[in-house]
Amino acid sequence: MYWAHVKANMFGRTAKCEEHPLADDLDEVEIIEEEQQTQGAYLPPYRMLLQAVKSITMNLGGSEINGFKLNFGFPLSPNFLMSHEIQMAPPKPKQQGGFNMMELMGGKTPFYTLNVQYHHGVFTEKSQKHICSLVGKVDSNGKVDAIFFAPFKRLNLRLHFAFLNSNMQFSNTSLEAEYKDKYSKHTFTFTPQAYEYTLMSKLGNKLAFGVEATYMKQVDKIGVGFALRYMRNLRERYYVNWSESMQATVFGSLIKLDNNTSLATELEMAGENYASLAALGYRRKGRNYEVNSAIKSNGEMKTLFTYNSLNLYKLKFFLAGNFAREDFRSGYSISIGQSDD
Repeated sequence: MYWAHVKANMFGRTAKCEEHPLADDLDEVEIIEEEQQTQGAYLPPYRMLLQAVKSITMNLGGSEINGFKLNFGFPLSPNFLMSHEIQMAPPKPKQQGGFNMMELMGGKTPFYTLNVQYHHGVFTEKSQKHICSLVGKVDSNGKVDAIFFAPFKRLNLRLHFAFLNSNMQFSNTSLEAEYKDKYSKHTFTFTPQAYEYTLMSKLGNKLAFGVEATYMKQVDKIGVGFALRYMRNLRERYYVNWSESMQATVFGSLIKLDNNTSLATELEMAGENYASLAALGYRRKGRNYEVNSAIKSNGEMKTLFTYNSLNLYKLKFFLAGNFAREDFRSGYSISIGQSDD
């Protein structure tokens, strides 16, 4: 099996081909790992600058597990991978009558997702040459995603087709071109609804600066934003992000207490009234396990425990709750082989 040796410079990074490039949250997590391993020398794309903080405060969309999830997949060849996901999600408890444990644990609804990847090129232990990739994803609700990706020396091209259902009016197409050099990354994104340009650039060894400009065709308006990352030293990083279109300002920090332990803080002020929401996250990584816990100023708490056995299988246990709102969620997942989890 040479699958683990396949490399694809996708989304402005070196990505293992067993990862699923359609799941943005998974891509963000891998970018975080690469940024941490390079002690912050890695420059992520603009939209993913804050994800190093959000992963620890558990503000990424894929950080929660509701019910039961099974992932399994194995490479059929050095270039081709097929993986499967089966999820049993319990229904949400009714608003009237408060929290009901029996209702939460019963009546689970099955959900199936098929993921397929084909990477064209030569992938052996001695030779690594990636020409292009085709990635597809379809689920039992009829949603379909497809990506074509082609890497060049300094330019990456990514064509994405998304279909929510059989109604073509709800389909979406985007073309993304990323040009990078030693100190910066330029990204152009074209969709039928908007045009976007983002820039991430290094200003010395400690400061990274980014800007975005989005033209929204339907309202004939341009939205702008900026982002900053300041590295006080190799263990302390501070972030600021402001978006006019999202009407949000986010402050974040990431402090590594040691090689295996990290703390992150996040303060978001959004909306017309700039309502604030703060979060504190803690992560501890061992040789075969990882513990991630977070608490928010609205009383919400989350904990995720992950156990990994030599990349053969992975177990995850998730628990979250807000006692003031009587809102409790739990779940666990099992991943076997080279799946998307």
